Amino acid sequence: MTTDPYCIRLLRVDSDESSKRRSLRNRDAKDLEKGGLHGSFHYRNWTGKFSTLKVVLLLIVLGTVYTLYRSPAVHIADHPSNNNSSFVNRWMMESSAIDPRYVSTAEINWDHMSDVVEKLTGKGGYQGVGFINLNDDEIAQWKDLIPDCDHVALHLGHMASNITWESLYPEWIDEEEQFEVPTCPSLPWIQVPGRPRLDLVVVKLPCNKGGKWSRDVVRLHLQLAAARVAASSKGLHDVHVLFITDCFPIPNLFIGKELVVRQGNLWLFKPNLHQLRQKVQLPIGSCALTVPLKAKDTFYSASAKREAYATILHSANFYVCGAITAAQSIRMAGSTRDLVILVDDSITEHHRSGLAAAGWKIYSIQRIRNPKAEAEAYNEWNYSKFRLWQLTEYDKIIFIDADMLILRNIDFLFEMPEISATGNNATLFNSGVMVVEPSNSTFQLLMDHINEIVSYNGGDQGYLNEVYTWWHRIPKHMNFLKHFWEGDEPEIKQMKTRLFGTDPPILYVLHYLGNKPWLCFRDYDCNWNVDILQEFASDVAHKTWWRVHDAMPENLQKFCLLRSKQKAQLEWDRMQAEKGNYTDGHWKIKIKDKRLETCYEDFCYWESMLWHWGDKNWTDNSTNTLSPPPALKTPLSSLAMESEKPHPHIKVGRTRQSEATYLPVDLVSDILLRLPAKSIVKFRCVSKVWSSITTLPSFISSFAARSSPRLLILSEKNGKLFGFSIPQNQNSDNKPQLVESYALTYPGNCSVFWNVSVHGMICSSVSLKLEVWNPTTRRTVILPHPKRGWSNMSCFLGFDPIDGTYKVLSMPRYPCSKGDNRPRVLTLTGDHKESWGVIQGITEHVPYCPGQHIINGVIYYVASLKSHSDYILVSFHVRSEKMSMIEVPWNYLSVPKIFPVLYEGKLACVSSKDNDVTKVDDIEIWILEDAEKHEWSYKKIHLPFSRYDPISHACLDMKGVNDAGELIYVPLDLVNPVRLLYYDLNTNVYRRVVVEGLADDQFRRRNGIGDNNILRTLAVYPNHIETLMSL
Repeated sequence: MTTDPYCIRLLRVDSDESSKRRSLRNRDAKDLEKGGLHGSFHYRNWTGKFSTLKVVLLLIVLGTVYTLYRSPAVHIADHPSNNNSSFVNRWMMESSAIDPRYVSTAEINWDHMSDVVEKLTGKGGYQGVGFINLNDDEIAQWKDLIPDCDHVALHLGHMASNITWESLYPEWIDEEEQFEVPTCPSLPWIQVPGRPRLDLVVVKLPCNKGGKWSRDVVRLHLQLAAARVAASSKGLHDVHVLFITDCFPIPNLFIGKELVVRQGNLWLFKPNLHQLRQKVQLPIGSCALTVPLKAKDTFYSASAKREAYATILHSANFYVCGAITAAQSIRMAGSTRDLVILVDDSITEHHRSGLAAAGWKIYSIQRIRNPKAEAEAYNEWNYSKFRLWQLTEYDKIIFIDADMLILRNIDFLFEMPEISATGNNATLFNSGVMVVEPSNSTFQLLMDHINEIVSYNGGDQGYLNEVYTWWHRIPKHMNFLKHFWEGDEPEIKQMKTRLFGTDPPILYVLHYLGNKPWLCFRDYDCNWNVDILQEFASDVAHKTWWRVHDAMPENLQKFCLLRSKQKAQLEWDRMQAEKGNYTDGHWKIKIKDKRLETCYEDFCYWESMLWHWGDKNWTDNSTNTLSPPPALKTPLSSLAMESEKPHPHIKVGRTRQSEATYLPVDLVSDILLRLPAKSIVKFRCVSKVWSSITTLPSFISSFAARSSPRLLILSEKNGKLFGFSIPQNQNSDNKPQLVESYALTYPGNCSVFWNVSVHGMICSSVSLKLEVWNPTTRRTVILPHPKRGWSNMSCFLGFDPIDGTYKVLSMPRYPCSKGDNRPRVLTLTGDHKESWGVIQGITEHVPYCPGQHIINGVIYYVASLKSHSDYILVSFHVRSEKMSMIEVPWNYLSVPKIFPVLYEGKLACVSSKDNDVTKVDDIEIWILEDAEKHEWSYKKIHLPFSRYDPISHACLDMKGVNDAGELIYVPLDLVNPVRLLYYDLNTNVYRRVVVEGLADDQFRRRNGIGDNNILRTLAVYPNHIETLMSL
């Protein structure tokens, strides 16, 4: 079980606070002891004269102090009859109003406020509205806006005057805890009343635009206080937070996607309370770590498909090799999250193909110019990084620079909020590794202030530090710079060098500064040959990068070849080091890097460039205009892809080949990759060469990576099976979507219609046979029998994306009373020598139909124990082959159709009963709260639509869940045009998609189906991809 980093942080904070309180108590005890002696001296002078009066006065004073101390920090504006509480709070508020730091000059436009209040849902049932930093007159105005609830003035004590932004965000903390445990200053917080329930929190923020308002500790204090009040809400009701401020609120406390409306200086948010509770448990600044130094490398995430690593390439191709190697390092570290790369037009198709083959999902972007940068300067286009916030198909992004290696799995950072990063200098963070939560409104916020905010370093990092001043410190091991400071002691340099090469690694992320390893010869770090770059030189770190490079397939290593100009630059630097007689002596090393003799350009005589190199040196800008490397021309008659032959793009030495009757290998492969799957299957018969290309594992993997999820609908008529493939994630209502229709080879058994499509494959079982069916290639593979004596077996299919292998889980539907009925697992290796393994330590159980569902590499299915009385949800982790059981609170016979989904970040099971389709349905949701304790919560949702489509007169049936978490409703009868419905549980929003060409007149004539014959939905497979895999 992986420890939640938030919990770790909370425990540490609680421990630190406890230590601090103990220290304060000790100090207070000493002060009290001193005060007691002093007081007793005075009392002795009065002894015998006023002993009775002394006792009475003492009791009065103590009683008054106790009353003031115990009075709640709340003022109910609607109930003036509470004189004592009103007096106390008025006294507290008036005495606290003296602090000018908390004074806000923001004016409230009550017409705007009225419009914003109209956006509040359920305000008729409000019990209370809490106000922070508003005066009595402003609170009184709310009686007209929301009259039927209590209006509560919440008191927030002022922080000490010696607390500054630098004390919350120190430049350095003792992360290793060698000398002290880092702690944060204590701030006063609001004592939230038990009653009334607060449904809206209103807070007014100061904004001193003449100063550093974004790093105003009071603004931070007020916003965190509002967050803590909202997070303290109990139950399932929503809480809104309204800011009144002339400056934008902290964009990562209440995030862009939670913004309900903004009007003038009013910002209304509806926060995710679960996430907000996690945020307020974090340290208030970078004064303590949010993630422990020795964090666990892996953790389970319920929303892995909504999380991705991302990087960006623009303006030049030089970082393509770095990005490809970074992708390799992420996979070697064990992460299976999506890899997303943003590229602009300067990244050629040749280089994009390499990025795609490495696993990056490529998104083309328009660059964003830094308006304060000079033309053709290094930072002219680096605001393009803001495009990360437009990747809204993901909830979390871990951004990494393309010159990094991920040495250990950092998936646990997906649990961290935006912005989690390492410290840089002063109060700033380093944006080389950071957690981002995409949001279009946040992107717009970044763009809105692009002309006014000044970046301290002229780049994106400086700009983001001005917007995201509230950030969360992660250990420097998660973005460890390859850099030796001038003042580093020898033992510090030795420690860093040791960290660069430790195996197994200690560092999580190694950030390569200076000249990049792929732009050096592999023999040594070329930073040694440049005087001003020697602080970045490390042969140990250099070798670490090349170890990852060498683990890549050869077809990816070609993207790390050196251009002729780069070779000339390296030799020039070596000559200058020799001339300067640099004492490190690296310039003496004879280069053995084979890339020195490998050329893929028209001009290969790089030595001749050195004749005038000193006159006009080569710079990064001068190479931006270089054309992409042309592919070597290969004759069609000898087009072969054997790995032992030299790659056809590479010329050894300086030979040239004829260009007549030749085609580039990559061009042929790229053309074939752009074809539909059914065309590729046909073209395998054209020639042996094309067959060899299209059956290569790299080609199959690239094709699958390009395939977007589709909705596969099967229908049967007159003994013929038909498939309809539809783009799954379409955005708009009533916008017609084209469909691919084709006849399929009938798999020969009906159980295939109970299972799901897993990475393009479908598992089925009938009698004594288990089969895996590929609808794309129309091929079926019969699997070996799991165990003698088994019949009527269940079959579940999984896919391991790391190894690229399929696994089959099987067990009998009708267990033998005396036989071995333990589940078996089979890994499909393709060599037909597979053998079944036994799942140990699991109770025998009987699966029910319909079949499996798979989420984030885990297979789920409903089953009963041997007694048939207790129902369970079984989970099987495909990669680890670990199986577990969770008791369920429903009776499977009364709830026969169950779909596991992710609901509010938790595993849940959804059921829809077949009621009258002309009426609006209710769906039931069971949410897994604690898997170890088998605890579920229950919720019923009233659907905002009817399952009867009045336009097509078709009845809709819930058929599954897509990868975006939407329930899919498909008509039982396929009438052209077909209208599908997608319903998002989390947002309670549904959309309709119109599909044309499915079962139309042309299709019917082509397949001999009469006009009056009704095609019925036989099976629906969400998240289906077309794969060319052959098992």
